[in-house]
Amino acid sequence: MTLCLGKTAVLLVTEYGDMYASGANANGELGLGHNNTVRRPTLLDRNLVFGGNDVVMAAVGMNHAACVTSDGDLWTWGSVQCGQLGIRDDPMECEWNDGRRMTPYLVPRQTFNQSPALMVACGEDFTLLLTVSGQVWSCGRAQSGQLGHDDDLQRNVLSLINPVHFGGGAHIGMIAAGVSHSMAVSRTGGTLWTWGENECGQLGQGGVDRSFKPVVIPATTFNGVGVVSVDGGFDTTMVVTEDGALWGCGSLAYGELGIAEFEHAALTSCSTLQQVVGPDFADGHGVRMAACGDTNSIVLAKNNTVWVCGCAVNLRGNTPEYDISWILVPVNHTQFRGSKVVLVDAGGSTFAAVNEDGEVFEWGNHSMVSDLMKQRIGRWHNLPQEHALAVAMGMHSRLGSDSVYSREVFPADLFHSMMSNMHLVPRASTSPGLLDRLGRKSSTLPHHGQQQQDGFNAEEEE
Repeated sequence: MTLCLGKTAVLLVTEYGDMYASGANANGELGLGHNNTVRRPTLLDRNLVFGGNDVVMAAVGMNHAACVTSDGDLWTWGSVQCGQLGIRDDPMECEWNDGRRMTPYLVPRQTFNQSPALMVACGEDFTLLLTVSGQVWSCGRAQSGQLGHDDDLQRNVLSLINPVHFGGGAHIGMIAAGVSHSMAVSRTGGTLWTWGENECGQLGQGGVDRSFKPVVIPATTFNGVGVVSVDGGFDTTMVVTEDGALWGCGSLAYGELGIAEFEHAALTSCSTLQQVVGPDFADGHGVRMAACGDTNSIVLAKNNTVWVCGCAVNLRGNTPEYDISWILVPVNHTQFRGSKVVLVDAGGSTFAAVNEDGEVFEWGNHSMVSDLMKQRIGRWHNLPQEHALAVAMGMHSRLGSDSVYSREVFPADLFHSMMSNMHLVPRASTSPGLLDRLGRKSSTLPHHGQQQQDGFNAEEEE
């Protein structure tokens, strides 16, 4: 994910692979070498911090953060009190020797079996890692089973979640973390697993207290339609399926699931996944992605409209009032300067969106993004095929109803041909949905086979 909101901190990855950080920093979670609050987004230059490698995606927990670089390395920083950084029991690994790592730490690749890192997710005090091999690793606190190892033992180094727990070894294509619960989606077939804390029903597994290992959510839950993305909040889970429907479970306290009929129900939580909106949502376009905050949620529809629900200050971005909405309500599109929104996120009681020009818009209780000095966020540049998949799934993309992804075959060759120095020559069969996810306007791009003076021809790329 190129935009990542934490509880009180935010990380943003630019189109050039640099990362900016701002917000609260008591445990060094911004990776800047100190623990002072930072109001203005501050650069972590890839050439100085990450060995010259582009940052592909980032994640923020309660007091720690992590990122993956284009060479497949995993970097972590912030609090190490619960082992969430994957640092071995060596006090010299933590700067100031006080349980905090103030600058990014390169996690040795041998600790996750040499397979390149693909995607990282941070919970409150634990970390999940997905590798190119399709395996899931975890470290940190495990009191609720969020590490997925069938026990409650804290782990200070990354440990492999037994592939048997994923249906005998399914190839995982996406991971996500809530505060104390975890989720994974298979690369093909769209199968969902959840594990960890379930006090408010956020696992969608019914009335169990918690689950110490991944448990599959039956496909019948979603009427047989595969899952394409998932996100977790404080005690909620949001799921998007291939048909564009949105599903949710967990706390109902502040309307964060956006299900109107629960407003007056004598319920505080929902322990099974319920359909929030169907494929006909947003004038028949359906949902592209959803993100969860502490007591709120934000949804991006396939027609690029933005919707929010739950509890927040300035919920809609229009008025400075404390607001609660039990249903999804649209955000005034004029605040995005007339440009399509391609990415949204939620953190704490804050919302953020990125338009196709790479501009960041934030509203809510804590403003953490002020001026990025014209740096563009959420744009695409040259990435290995595996990392293109990680970023695409991290952004919860649908990729278009007529794309090859909808036939359960990931278009790695398509991504590879489309991403080189921001010069895009798409194939004639490229769907509008995929072009939108890449932040590009299909009407202004040459078709495959047309030469672009400052670009390249996709057929000549290899």
